Amino acid sequence: MRDRLRQLNARRAEGGKPPLRNGIGIHTGTVLAGNIGSAERLTYALVGDAVNLASRIQALNKDLGTEMLVSEATRSRVTGPAALEALPAVRVKGKSAEVSVYRAA
Repeated sequence: MRDRLRQLNARRAEGGKPPLRNGIGIHTGTVLAGNIGSAERLTYALVGDAVNLASRIQALNKDLGTEMLVSEATRSRVTGPAALEALPAVRVKGKSAEVSVYRAA
């Protein structure tokens, strides 16, 4: 995803257009996934606290000037080498405790 955005931004730069940015938030947890709706309008959705926290972590990218953030729950499950830099814990909406996040290279 990040490579494709770099390619797109290179083409935009050639056309004199400003670059686009996106933020990625990765969190690990239990979610409810499935189709919601009726036969006329069916939508696939994910719901649960893990989805909400991933969204909050993604939103932190703008304030922190980062591209990809990973939660502690995800970092603790990484078994191979990973370039993750610990950032100061942050408060996010819906959580009483601070959340540990890591910048992914």
